[in-house]
Order: sequence, then C-alpha cells, then structure tokens
Amino acid sequence: MFQQRFRLKTKDVRFLTRKGMRWYGRYFSFHAFPQYPNIPHNQISCHISIKYDKRAVHRNNLKKSILNYIQENNYIAKQRKTVNNAKYYKVFIGLNKQNIENFKEYLKPLDKTQQRMTVRKMLDQHFREREKKLLSYNQRNPHEREKRQHKNYKNYKNNSQYKNKHY
Repeated sequence: MFQQRFRLKTKDVRFLTRKGMRWYGRYFSFHAFPQYPNIPHNQISCHISIKYDKRAVHRNNLKKSILNYIQENNYIAKQRKTVNNAKYYKVFIGLNKQNIENFKEYLKPLDKTQQRMTVRKMLDQHFREREKKLLSYNQRNPHEREKRQHKNYKNYKNNSQYKNKHY
C-alpha cells in the first residue's frame, strides 16, 4: 500500500474518469492527467470492479499485485515524458469493462504466483503502450483535440473564420 500522499482522492478519480487522457489495453484501462506543478511525484490509484469477482479476497490479491508492480518499478517517483510541461501524472488504473469475463477466465486456471507473474507481464506491456501514447499526445497540435471535440466538427473544419487562424 502506498503512503496517502501517493494515492488519489475520490474527487481526483472522478475527475480523471471524466476529463483525463484515457486508453485501454486488452485487460486494463488507464486514465491520466498531468500533475499539479507543486507536487513532485506521481499519484496512482487502482480499482478492481466487483464484476471481476464477488469475493473481496480475489479482488484484493489482483489489486495488490498491480500496486506491487508499480512500487517495484518505482512508477511513483519516475518522471514521465512531458505533456504540457508536466513531469508527473495522476494515474487511475482499472479493468477494461469489455474484457472482464475474458480476463477472469484467463487467470482462473493459474495458481496465485502464476497469476501475479501474468499480471506483471500484462502491466509491463500496458505501461510501454502508455509511454507511446503520452509521446504521441505530446507531439500532437494542442488545438487538434479541441477541434475534434467541437460539436459540429465538419462545420468547424470548413468554417472560414477558423481557417485563417494560425495555431
């Protein structure tokens, strides 16, 4: 378990799930947002849905293996590739809702140590993908996301008042 300053608060998790950068791996989902400039470390939180297993023991074992992986690889103190000049991030990790049943069936025949090793391998792969996502997000035009989120993207794209602006 992390110290309290390294964990996300409930309001941060709500904010991340609504407004944060998100990407989905095969079995895990990640939500991230640049950290406040005055906080010199990452903050990470993890949630395992009751859909994974009704027994808290199994959910806690999975959560513990995820948090141990993060702690052993020192993801709390590591600086990431910069997005908007942020070196640290708030990160929320959960299970990908569409593949919870597949994930459960995949881990079911394995014993506890094999499950932990499998989860570590998956997380290693997902964190490598995360680095690529953050890099691609950093290289993108900062106004591109704003344009894509505009309600009438086609009208927005073809509107002459936006064409003349240089971003």
